[in-house]
Amino acid sequence: GDWIELHNSAEHAVRLKGWTLSDRRNNAWAFPDVTIPPEGYLVVCQDSAAFRQKYPYVRHVVGNLRFGLNKNAERLALYASDGSAVDSIAYFIEPLEGNFSLDLLMPSFDNADPENWTVNTGDGSPGAPNPLFWAKIVSEKKDHALRIGLAVGLLILGLGAVFLRRGHAYVVGQ
Repeated sequence: GDWIELHNSAEHAVRLKGWTLSDRRNNAWAFPDVTIPPEGYLVVCQDSAAFRQKYPYVRHVVGNLRFGLNKNAERLALYASDGSAVDSIAYFIEPLEGNFSLDLLMPSFDNADPENWTVNTGDGSPGAPNPLFWAKIVSEKKDHALRIGLAVGLLILGLGAVFLRRGHAYVVGQ
């Protein structure tokens, strides 16, 4: 069945009890008492048992979404428990065969801009960063490790130069 992934980019958990998700045909689904962890993901699916069987590693899953997604054109809206609009997305894509996912390139991008989305063939990456975001995370970690390695290397070279200079001065002074 279909599934939707929500990402919480905040540093605090977001409780969704009483929030609703609706589609362009005015189907609405109310969230149970569920929380998205900080910097975490929540998958909303039609059949949680089937989803968990296929993706046993996904930790935060809520099921029984009572409507499916149109593969070519859809509008989804997320509303807080007080009825205020939180977020929405509308898409229109050319018909595709087989499984695919529609991925927001980066969580910080404006999801109202169609240029910020890409279609990926296959089953998607539920409960985890999409491929481009994952590549960004890996690149940032590599860059950070390189900077630390360079700083440590320079510190070792500097300390080595100090000890060599002191050792040389000591030998000359005798």
